[in-house]
Amino acid sequence: MNSSDPELAAKARSSALAGIALLSELKKPDLLDEKAFAFEKKRMAIYFHATAGIAAIAMKDYSAAAESFRAVMTLNAGPLLTDP
Repeated sequence: MNSSDPELAAKARSSALAGIALLSELKKPDLLDEKAFAFEKKRMAIYFHATAGIAAIAMKDYSAAAESFRAVMTLNAGPLLTDP
């Protein structure tokens, strides 16, 4: 999200939230083991929540931004997310 346009931000936030919802429906590819698949899903969830938070700031919806960034911190608690 690289814009302060509220209309574009609303679309970005909506898309990010849709992405978060779709993560639970993903099927594990045969080439990935469970640990690697969980890692990739977590990484994408962090990305989607961060995008939703940044978009919420552009929309001046600071409570929604805080909620999204709390989700990022919860998902990324502990050691930095680097490798599966």
